[in-house]
Amino acid sequence: MCHPADAQPAARKALAGGPAGGIVASRWLSSAAEEARLKAGDMLAEARTSLGEEVPPPSAVKVDHDDHGHEH
Repeated sequence: MCHPADAQPAARKALAGGPAGGIVASRWLSSAAEEARLKAGDMLAEARTSLGEEVPPPSAVKVDHDDHGHEH
């Protein structure tokens, strides 16, 4: 016979599984997006090279850390 107190840990585990799955999916999507960004950058660099343009190294690209989509 199942006691109601025994159901609480199982229910809690089931409820925690939803957000945990979302976190895993989010990490996977982030990794896939980064890989796609890098491949796109490689393709763009190759295209510029084929046109005879000099491609700046990745470290020469200016990144404005203060402009990240929202205000403080």
